Amino acid sequence: MNFTIVILSGGKSSRMGQTKAFLPIGNQTEIERLTEFAKSLTNQVMIVTNDFDSYKHLDVHLVEDIRKGYGPLAGLEAALSATSTEVNFVIACDMPFVRKDLLQAILSELGEYDVAIPRINGLHHPLFAAYRKSTLPLLKETLDEGHTKIMIYLNKCKIKWLTETDLPRFDNSAFFNMNNPEEYEEAKRIYNLSHLKP
Repeated sequence: MNFTIVILSGGKSSRMGQTKAFLPIGNQTEIERLTEFAKSLTNQVMIVTNDFDSYKHLDVHLVEDIRKGYGPLAGLEAALSATSTEVNFVIACDMPFVRKDLLQAILSELGEYDVAIPRINGLHHPLFAAYRKSTLPLLKETLDEGHTKIMIYLNKCKIKWLTETDLPRFDNSAFFNMNNPEEYEEAKRIYNLSHLKP
C-alpha cells in the first residue's frame, strides 16, 4: 500500500510548558523517535509544524498550517492538502510508544472507508488513525464553518471504528500520550521499565 505518515507537531504544548516533540526519552527526542519509526514503514514522511528551523535536521517533508490557531484540525488540513497519496496515517507527536503492527492493522482496515480510527475502552484516538485525502473537502468545509473540533469533521465521514477485537494484542502504553509533566515522567518510567536488562 502506498501511504504517507504524517506527524502532527504544531501544538502549543501549554500544559507541558515546553515543546513536547523535543522531550528526550532514552537517548532520542520524541520527534526523533517518531520520525525514525515512520521512516521504517514508508519513505513518505511528513511533519506538520509552524517552526521549520527546529525540524529541518530530520530530513523529511515539512508543512505548516494553512490556518493558524485551529488546532489539530488545521494540521490535518495542511497534511491532506500537501500529501501526494490518497491514504495517510496521522500520528500525534506526543505518542512515544506507537507500534508498527497496530499502525499496519489500522491501515488494513481502511478499505473503502474514509477514515479508520481506534476506539479503545470507549476512547477515540483520531490522532493515531488512517485518513483518505478525498475527505479534504469535508475538512475544509468544517473549518470554513468555524469549527475546530475534529469530531465535527469526522461525523461527515464514513468511519471504520476499530475496537480491541479488530487489532493485534497490545497493552495500554500503545495509545499513551503525554500532555503534562506528570505524563512525561510516566512515559520515561514506562520506557525505562521496557529497557531493563534481565
